[in-house]
Amino acid sequence: MFFLNLALYGFFRDNYIQLYFVYGLSFFLMGFGIALQAHAFRSSQFTLAGSLWLLAAFGLTHGLVEWGFIFIPLHAQKLSEGIILYLRAWQMFLTALSYYFLFLFGSRLLERAKGNLLWLRWIPTVIFGVWFINFILFRLIIARTDGEWWLTASDIWARYLLALPGSVLSSYALFQQIREVEKLRMPHVVKNLVLAATSFAIYALAGGLIVPRASFLPAAVVNMENFFRITGIPVQVFRAVSGSIMAYSIIRTLEIFDLENRRRLEEAEKYQAVLQERTRIAQDLHDTIIQSIYAIGLNLENCLYLVDEDKGRAKQYIRETLGRLNAIIAELRNYIMNLKPVKAGGVDIVDEISQLVNHFISSSSLAVTLNFTGIPPVSFDPSYAQNLCQIIREALNNTLRHAQATEVRVHVQFQERGICVIINDNGIGFDPVKVRLAQQTGTKHGLLNMTERAAWCGGSLHINSRPGRGTMVTVTIPYGAEENGTD
Repeated sequence: MFFLNLALYGFFRDNYIQLYFVYGLSFFLMGFGIALQAHAFRSSQFTLAGSLWLLAAFGLTHGLVEWGFIFIPLHAQKLSEGIILYLRAWQMFLTALSYYFLFLFGSRLLERAKGNLLWLRWIPTVIFGVWFINFILFRLIIARTDGEWWLTASDIWARYLLALPGSVLSSYALFQQIREVEKLRMPHVVKNLVLAATSFAIYALAGGLIVPRASFLPAAVVNMENFFRITGIPVQVFRAVSGSIMAYSIIRTLEIFDLENRRRLEEAEKYQAVLQERTRIAQDLHDTIIQSIYAIGLNLENCLYLVDEDKGRAKQYIRETLGRLNAIIAELRNYIMNLKPVKAGGVDIVDEISQLVNHFISSSSLAVTLNFTGIPPVSFDPSYAQNLCQIIREALNNTLRHAQATEVRVHVQFQERGICVIINDNGIGFDPVKVRLAQQTGTKHGLLNMTERAAWCGGSLHINSRPGRGTMVTVTIPYGAEENGTD
C-alpha cells in the first residue's frame, strides 16, 4: 500500500500542471458559460436566476486562482522571493474572494427561496471582512518574518470560514430549487440540478474541510496529508472532479432558461394568434352579419311605407326579411360554435362574386351592373375569395348607406397576375382625408377592414373619390401558386 501511494504521489507530482489546468478550466468554463447567458436571466421568473451572477463570479475568479498554481512556480526562478510572496498574497486574496462569491451565491439563493432570511445575505460579507482584517493584521503583527505560515493559515481559515459554509449553503439552496424546476416536467433538467447540488456538497468536503496541515484542530487531523495517506489520491483530484461535475451540471441546468424563453415565445405567439383571430372575427361580423342586419333594417323601413299602399307587397317583403333574419341567425350560430364550413381546394370565384352581387341586388333599390373580362382561373384560394367577397360586399353596402347613388357598376378583370375589381358609383362622393382621419381615431372601421383584407392577401386597395363626383374603389388580389398553374 505504501509503494502504491508513493507511485500515485509521483504520478500526480509529475502531472500537476495538467491537474491544475483542468481544475482551473472547469471553474472558469462554468463562470464563462453562466456569463454568456446572462441576458436570459434578466426577465426570468426562476428563483435561481437572481443569484447566478455570483456563481459566475466564483467560477471565473477561482479558475484564475487555480491557474496561479501553474504560473507562479514556473516563474519562481526568474523572480525574487519578495515578488513571489507578493504574487502568492494576491492569489490568496483572490482565493478568499472567490469563496466569498460562493458564500454570497448560496446565501442569496437560499434567502430568495425561503423569503424570510434577509439577515442571511449579510453574513458572508461580515465573515469576509473579518477574514480580510485578520489577513492584514497577521502579516503586519504576527507573521512578519514567516510568509509561508501566514499564507497557509490564511488559506485554512478562508476555507473554514468561507468555502465550507458557502458550498454547504449552495448545495442546500440548489436542492430547494428542485420543486420549482419540476414544474417544467423535464426529468433530465431535475437530474442535472440534483447533480449540481451534490457536486457542491462534495466540494464542501474536498475544498472546505480538507485543508493544509496545521497545529490546531481540526486541521491537525483532517488535512491534505492524512487524506492522501488514506486514499492515495491528492485532494486536488477530488476538487478537480467535483469542479468538473459542477461545471457540467450547472451549464446543463441553464437549459431551463432557454426553455423558459421558448415557452414565453410560444405563449406570445399564441396570444398574437388569438388577437389576429379576434380581429378576423370582428371583421367578419362587421362585413357580413352587421351589414345583413343593416339591410334588414332598410327592408323593414320600406315595409312601413308599403303597409298602407300595398299590403301584399309589404307581406312579401316581411317574409323575405324573416328568411334573411333566419339565415343571419344560422350564420351567427356557426361563428359562435366555430362550425363555419371551409371549402377544400379552390373555389369558383365567378360564381362567388355573382351570388354576392345578385343577393345585394335583391335587397336594394340600386341599379347594379356586373361584368367580367379576361379568362377566370380554374380555381381560386378559398381564403382569398372570402376576403375579396367581403371587400366587394363592404363597398356595395357603403354605396347603399352613404353614397346616395342610383347606380353602381362592378367590373371584374381577370388579369395575368391576379384579379382586379372596380366598384364605381354615381353618388355624392366624400373626402378621403376625412375618412382616413376617422380611421385613425377609431370611429370608422369599414374602409380599414377592407384595406387590411387586401393587404392580407398580398394585394392592394385604392379609393378615388371627391365630393359630388362619385366613388371608385379598386381592389387587386394576386393569384396563388395553384391558380397560376405553377409549383
